[in-house]
Amino acid sequence: LNLLKDPTLKMNATIQSFFDKKLLSLRNQGKEIWFNTASNKKKLTNVPYGEDPLYMAASFFESDDGIELYKHLKSLAKNA
Repeated sequence: LNLLKDPTLKMNATIQSFFDKKLLSLRNQGKEIWFNTASNKKKLTNVPYGEDPLYMAASFFESDDGIELYKHLKSLAKNA
C-alpha cells in the first residue's frame, strides 16, 4: 500500500506518459531523449550505455534545471 504513495513511482509513471503521448521521444537507437512538443524539438539528454531512458529522464527532471520543464510537460500532458 505504501508503494502507491511513492513519489518516485508517480514521477516515473508521469514520465512514461510523456513518452506515450509523444511529448518526449527516443532517437539514435535509444541513446538520446528529445523533446517533441510543438515549440520544442531540442535534445533533453543522452542515455549512457546500459542505462534506462526513463531513469535518465527522471534524473534530469529531479534537477534544478529540469523541474520547471517537468511541470511544463505535465501541463501539456494533461491537455493532450
